Amino acid sequence: MGTTPGVIEAGSMNIIDLDQRRRETQEAAAPDYTTCPCGEAWFELRNSGDVAPNGAVCLAADGERITGYSGHPHCIACGTPYAQPLSVR
Repeated sequence: MGTTPGVIEAGSMNIIDLDQRRRETQEAAAPDYTTCPCGEAWFELRNSGDVAPNGAVCLAADGERITGYSGHPHCIACGTPYAQPLSVR
C-alpha cells in the first residue's frame, strides 16, 4: 500500500499533517499574477507624467505572450504606480 504525503499511518489510524494540507491548499490557490495593494489585477501603461494610458506592448509571434512593453504600469482602479518592473515571459 502506498503512502500519501502528509499522512502518517499509525496502526489502523492515519495521522494527517493539517499544517501541510493548509500550505498545499494556499499554494494551489495563489494566483499566477501580481495585484495592486487595492486588490486590482489590471494595469494600464502610462508614460512619465501622463494621466491617460498611452503605453505599448510587443507581442510574441503566437500573439499570446507579451515580450516587451513601454510605459509605466498603473493600477486601473486606484491609479497607483506599480513599483516593481513587470516580468515579461
